[in-house]
Amino acid sequence: MACGAGMPVLAIAATSFYLLAMSVLARLGRRIRTVDGGRRFVVQYKDRRGVLRQILACASERGFQSSLRESRRVRRGEKTSRVEVDLRFIKRSGGSFDELLEALSDIKGVVSVRSPSGEAY
Repeated sequence: MACGAGMPVLAIAATSFYLLAMSVLARLGRRIRTVDGGRRFVVQYKDRRGVLRQILACASERGFQSSLRESRRVRRGEKTSRVEVDLRFIKRSGGSFDELLEALSDIKGVVSVRSPSGEAY
């Protein structure tokens, strides 16, 4: 609008301020921890053994709400393929995240449990 009204300097300044503000707010928004206290974990397991069902049931039994963010098949030259899933768990009641991680690691067929940044548990 400002440019159409013959004020290109104001249009450039307003657009620059908008882009700067949005990039700063987006970065700030990623750093702020969510209120729900949810945590993400990447779980790798052997495919075709019903392991994902067991993972979700285990989390539910311990009072966690879980959601699947992403999944992908991982091939390592083995007979059995693996699946890697990015899961988000929100504590609703019951145990701690440490107890959940221990229980997930104990499920037969689970190969690894780690944070999205790569830290293994």
